[in-house]
Amino acid sequence: MSRRFRGASISSLRDEIARAAGFRGDAVPAQVRYLESYLTNSEVGARGLLIEEDYVDRHFLHEFVAYYATMLEPPPGHCTRLHVFIQEIGEDTLDHWIESLSTKREELQLRIAEMYLGFIVVRPLPFAPIGRTLLRPYPHNGLGRCYEPANTGHRVHFLGLDLAIKALPFQQQDQAVGACATTALWVALSRVMKADGHRAVTPKDVTDAATRHVVNGRAIPAVAGLSDEQVDSAVRAFGYEPYRFSAEARDNWSLFQLALKCYVTSGIPVLLRVHAAGALGCHALVVAGIREDGDPTSHEEVVGLVLPARSSPGVLSWIHRQGGIGGGIGEARKRSRRCARPTSTTASFGTFGP
Repeated sequence: MSRRFRGASISSLRDEIARAAGFRGDAVPAQVRYLESYLTNSEVGARGLLIEEDYVDRHFLHEFVAYYATMLEPPPGHCTRLHVFIQEIGEDTLDHWIESLSTKREELQLRIAEMYLGFIVVRPLPFAPIGRTLLRPYPHNGLGRCYEPANTGHRVHFLGLDLAIKALPFQQQDQAVGACATTALWVALSRVMKADGHRAVTPKDVTDAATRHVVNGRAIPAVAGLSDEQVDSAVRAFGYEPYRFSAEARDNWSLFQLALKCYVTSGIPVLLRVHAAGALGCHALVVAGIREDGDPTSHEEVVGLVLPARSSPGVLSWIHRQGGIGGGIGEARKRSRRCARPTSTTASFGTFGP
């Protein structure tokens, strides 16, 4: 058991991901830099890693069987999982945990749960290393943050322990199986299907559902994103119904923002399609939540995009089925730095029930 697990400092996060994925230390993907910045933020306070090698991830395994296994020189079929803690994890700490499993399991599980921040699955893909990732969001700290969509419980098992964490899955898009819309839809469906008591779908499941009846170009490896018709087909394939809200005129922008806020604060996942100025096409993402300071003139950042009080027209839609409410995750911070102002916007979000 000790050979499969080892401790490390959070300062070695980038090196550990590079080692597991096989990319050079000077070719760090943006997603890795973001995770490094997030976890070392003082509000998160990550200090230690527990490295779990030879980890079998169901979501990557579906991709591997569908595409990578057919390559002349395929990558390994297993991943590395990095567990993140607010305490440094040395070899002495790990040995103590292993020794306590037989005599103080319940006490050990409670203690580890208090310091556990989540995990990052590292795929053996240098160009797309970040696989299924579950991390706690920022604490509320009285800053007007809304994390209602993040109230999705997930079970995490390692060292024979059973931990619980509330988070929304994230992963880097991998065009071998699907582009941005596939990943965004996978994130939203992961939340609502867990809330409905179902097993979360994989990105391969989403691609299969989206291209079963409507095919635009090659499905695997993906050469393009999903069309609106394909997104709708995938949503219906899993028992839900899409509904779109349009804000084609500037006069509707306030209503667009209000609808977005209402659904996110209700814990309902939102798919947002944006077209930034100068971009060749649209990009799909999941709204991660909101943070507001009570100033109606402030810009709001929603998953990396500035949504000003007045902006260009857009469209948004939500997934709906009669019954109860599902959920999403997150935070939309009111900052205008490092964000592109969209020239047009589309969102998909909705209610879900059993």
